[in-house]
Amino acid sequence: MLRAKGVVATLVLVTAAVLVSTAGSEPAPPPGNGGASASDTTGDHPPTTSFALRGRIGVTVSALPYNAAGNPSGTFNVSGVPAGSTIMKALLYVIDWQPGAAASATFAGGSFGPSAPLTTDPGGDKTLGVFRFTVTARVTGNGAYDYSSSDITESYGAALVVIYRNAALHGNKIWINDGAENMCCGAVSETRFTGGPTRPSNGRLFVFTGADDNIGRGESGEVINLNGSPVGGPIDANLGPYASLFTIDVTGIVSVNTVAISTPQDWFGWHLAILSKKRQ
Repeated sequence: MLRAKGVVATLVLVTAAVLVSTAGSEPAPPPGNGGASASDTTGDHPPTTSFALRGRIGVTVSALPYNAAGNPSGTFNVSGVPAGSTIMKALLYVIDWQPGAAASATFAGGSFGPSAPLTTDPGGDKTLGVFRFTVTARVTGNGAYDYSSSDITESYGAALVVIYRNAALHGNKIWINDGAENMCCGAVSETRFTGGPTRPSNGRLFVFTGADDNIGRGESGEVINLNGSPVGGPIDANLGPYASLFTIDVTGIVSVNTVAISTPQDWFGWHLAILSKKRQ
């Protein structure tokens, strides 16, 4: 959605849902950009592995789109968690295209932060950042979870990732690659997952992006690749203005895997690539 003048990839057991967003639903004119810069055209800052989790585990992902919202808030609808599960990890991500030194959030009645951005990536006339808050103790299973944020200036999306453990599931491995890749105009960005199976397996891939759209100027045609083969795209705000969440069943997960996104023209941010070795 951001423009230059002339993205659970989980491979996860993911249930993606958008329930309530307090941001307006009507698109605003996409902000201009001072021109493509080296940092947003070369794929220089892809998501990286923050967590590689093993066990009888699965994952569910929810996401909300926003329209350049300041201090966004909303409700995540978590579903797909089997009865009797234990929540292993829950992570709240909030995007900001003008991040300050710190931001805070409330989630399900708890307060989090202030925290510094997980990472930032400058490009054009903006700096993309993402804030991550660990909210594990506030998630109990399926249900609606309200959140709000403060000191966020310009957001196009937020996501909630929930990893759960259940004795009825098969042994699994889930990688959470997160970050802030500010990309545009011919960029190709690639993230890696190491320590995979020695024999190929079928799993799921989850990808979350923000500020993406298909508003004129040929701003479509993005491709998501797994190990060199196309598995998803285009990335055109499939959640609404302006964010996308993809859940893709994939084959051929091996010991070292790569997920890459290419963008012909659109300027957006890539924040999550989650890979689950099994479809469960």
